[in-house]
Amino acid sequence: PWQRRGNVLLLQGVQPADLVDCLPCRLEGCERHVASKSRCLTELPPDVVTAQIEAVAGDIEIQAVKIGMLAGPAIARAVAASLRRHAWGAVVLDPVMTASRGGRLLSAEAFDVVRTELLALALVVTPNAGEAAALAGMEVATVADARQAAARIRALGPRAVVVKGGHLREDEAVDVLLDE
Repeated sequence: PWQRRGNVLLLQGVQPADLVDCLPCRLEGCERHVASKSRCLTELPPDVVTAQIEAVAGDIEIQAVKIGMLAGPAIARAVAASLRRHAWGAVVLDPVMTASRGGRLLSAEAFDVVRTELLALALVVTPNAGEAAALAGMEVATVADARQAAARIRALGPRAVVVKGGHLREDEAVDVLLDE
């Protein structure tokens, strides 16, 4: 019989697909939005984000945290502070920077917080090629580039890096995993 294995706290903009992704792993997702989206991106105040995290943490035991789009630096700092306060070890960071249509979803200031604070708190970071290029400070066009970028990103603190290969200039989409 199906039994739930744990609870995942999803911290991101509106992304209902991630809740569905939890089901095959027998995890129950609890999504907390950091921004709302209709035709434009509206950031929630960081104190609201912190209050949402604390409310969930007070109600259920969190086994893992998945971080997606954070938008601004105040929200990114609030999330980092919550991660440090609760010491959740299983943190997956998907450093969402741009929308699929090309619009910027992460400000330059928030990028700095992701790079200097959140990477060190993550167990796994899952950038696509463009995000890996920004985090590593290099072009990422091939699998070899993705390997080098993963090493540079891992040096910033996460235990593992998965560079998603869908945007590489290769015949096949190849994901690159670098761990301990």
